[in-house]
Amino acid sequence: MNTKWLDLFKIASIEEDVNAVEKLLKEIPEFKKIEDMKSAFALINDTKEKFEKKKLETKNRMDKIQKAKKFLETKEDVAKFDEVY
Repeated sequence: MNTKWLDLFKIASIEEDVNAVEKLLKEIPEFKKIEDMKSAFALINDTKEKFEKKKLETKNRMDKIQKAKKFLETKEDVAKFDEVY
């Protein structure tokens, strides 16, 4: 079970499958070997860092989209104002 869990977690991490990672985190097995424990810890930590980086990238993209949207709305308002006057 432990090796299977590690393999499934590796796959979920590589595929960036948040749902699978969450599910696997809820069913972490009891590791008998210290090597498996260390591997699981490293995988969980790496996956956490990867998802935090993705989250920050997504936030930055959303901020850029919001700024572009505001800019375009302002530009449209100016164009409407110019049409009236």
